[in-house]
Amino acid sequence: MDAAEAGTSERTLALVDRVSEASYIGAFLEHAFRDGGALVLLGEAGVGKSELLNHAERTAHGLGALI
Repeated sequence: MDAAEAGTSERTLALVDRVSEASYIGAFLEHAFRDGGALVLLGEAGVGKSELLNHAERTAHGLGALI
């Protein structure tokens, strides 16, 4: 496994049990890419907000958005 594959695996593992949140973020970003919008994440420390934002950034980049 090369470094890129390892990074992908680590990112995938970080979102385990976050399928509904990841799906919501993907749907939101598709809508926001067309119509605009803002994504706000709230939660206690350590619940995974940063990893969800990283997922949102990768997803938005994949849609062609400038980040």
